Amino acid sequence: MVFNLRNKIIEIQNGNKNNIYDILIIFDNILNKYSRLLDHEDTKQDLIIFLIGLLDKIPIYEFNNERQILSYISKSIKYEYIRLSKINSRKLSNEVYINEDTEMYYNFDSSDIEFLDLISVLNESEKNILKLFFIENFSISEISKLMNVSRQAINQNKNRAIKKLKYIVDDYIYA
Repeated sequence: MVFNLRNKIIEIQNGNKNNIYDILIIFDNILNKYSRLLDHEDTKQDLIIFLIGLLDKIPIYEFNNERQILSYISKSIKYEYIRLSKINSRKLSNEVYINEDTEMYYNFDSSDIEFLDLISVLNESEKNILKLFFIENFSISEISKLMNVSRQAINQNKNRAIKKLKYIVDDYIYA
């Protein structure tokens, strides 16, 4: 190393901020590596800000040689990368959660209300059979065993309910 890292850090801690650029050049490869791994738009800037703050706080007199200082700073950058990674993964999971809620809310406002209007013409037995058949993916045989009714009766109720819905949809479309 051309210059003494310990002396540069001591000068930074004493208020001479001109040496920060020299230290940023030394750790540029590590900063680039972790910013690429995290693949977030401000990661490199966040890591640089962290490094500048670290240079002000580093316990420089506890280290015996340059290698220990380099190792300490490198590990600190790695741990900051891990911390940022956890924050970003939490943000992503929250964004997905918010998007799902928004999508559910949006879908409920438009198509589900129309669907609820449609099924209001069905009796409870027909609603239950359609729910079990189309939503819960039960077979006609399974529904008949569950409701303790013959397969034929379940199938007739299902077909009758579908005809009612078709009739309403046709009236709605051609009105």
